[in-house]
Amino acid sequence: MKVPTVIRACFSVVIAFTVILLMPACEEDPTKSGLPPQRIEIESGNNQIDRITAHLPEPLVVKVSNQIGDPMMGIMVTFSTDDLNAEVNPPEAATDASGLASCQFRLGTEPGEQHVKALIAEDSTTFTITAEDFDCPEEEPSGFTLWPENHIYITTSHSSLLHGTGSVVIDYDPGSGAIVEVLETTKLLIDISFSPRGEMYVTTDLEVFKVDHGTKALEEEAFGTYPAAGPVELKPNTGGILSGVSVNGPFFVDCPSTGIVQISLPVSLQYVLPENLAEHPVTRHLYLITGQGPPTFLIYRMPWDGRFHASFLILHTSITGVRQAFPKGMCIDSTGTKYITVSGDDTYQRIVKVSYDGTVDDEFIDLFAIGGNARWGDIAYLTGKLYLIDTLNDRLGVFTDTGELDKFVEDKAFSTVSSTDERYGIDAIP
Repeated sequence: MKVPTVIRACFSVVIAFTVILLMPACEEDPTKSGLPPQRIEIESGNNQIDRITAHLPEPLVVKVSNQIGDPMMGIMVTFSTDDLNAEVNPPEAATDASGLASCQFRLGTEPGEQHVKALIAEDSTTFTITAEDFDCPEEEPSGFTLWPENHIYITTSHSSLLHGTGSVVIDYDPGSGAIVEVLETTKLLIDISFSPRGEMYVTTDLEVFKVDHGTKALEEEAFGTYPAAGPVELKPNTGGILSGVSVNGPFFVDCPSTGIVQISLPVSLQYVLPENLAEHPVTRHLYLITGQGPPTFLIYRMPWDGRFHASFLILHTSITGVRQAFPKGMCIDSTGTKYITVSGDDTYQRIVKVSYDGTVDDEFIDLFAIGGNARWGDIAYLTGKLYLIDTLNDRLGVFTDTGELDKFVEDKAFSTVSSTDERYGIDAIP
């Protein structure tokens, strides 16, 4: 029997449609999408602003992934820059399990936009950084003389080197053990600090003075003046040349210097402890301790963005369980670990360690168990060692950053037995 043409045609369509339905679905071939097999993208660190020749506070981070967005591990990334006298470190880095690789960047000597190129075999991306020129001579990285590095510098109001009332500045060389008087002044000095380029500054209750390296004397004119008297701690960098904290809160000395600029904060700070200010030597963030008093204190972070464009604090972590004791000083190593002297009227005398992730070790160093009854104060960090003065026993305590006693250096040049109003500051070149 002959099948009608219409029926044959319909039957053919059904068969063809059935074949189509039974065929496996076609997936889009990633290699034909037009995208490279591996892609590199900026993860963080772009569009930072800082001064020419400065090291950026935040690293430049890229992410390498495949075409469907999965991170690629072990891919070598090359970082490079064509800007004059700029530097990337390291120039090559392999991606981690999250596909991330990073470098640090030191800006070149030309103001304006500077660039860092991140390159893999199949793709590249470019960071853009804004470099600003210097505002005053104190920011220049050349034409100055550094004080000896790897030394500890101390200002004290009670010392066998002091011939009258006032204070002396001492240079202590941990390598040779030599103690040298830098200068003597009738002014009562509260603290000592160094700018990022190695200039020495000291403070009184009202003024900041620069120390002339050539004459070993205070410059005649004060570098800055406080709006109100009060104990002051000083650190370099944020907001211009220097920054610090007094009983009135944090401040900075702008550039060019026009005096002290008080920082307006959106939070209410109580129990500001002026001696407890420290600067992260890499990121240049400032940290200060405040709070309601024992047994709990808070550590706040003041971010650095190259010119201190933001006036705010970020809660970092808390120190609890310090009983009737008070933080007496703080320093930070290059990893961001904080070391805090905590001292009370009884046997509670400690160095508390706060790791970068906020973990608190309040048993890190038991100063009373090691050194007996003492009166500890401010603390400094230098190449794996912690330095602090016991003003009750006229000695310098040296501890390792692993929590071991290195030595006690007994010398009345550091301190002489006195009342609790003895003032001293301690620091090292950052």
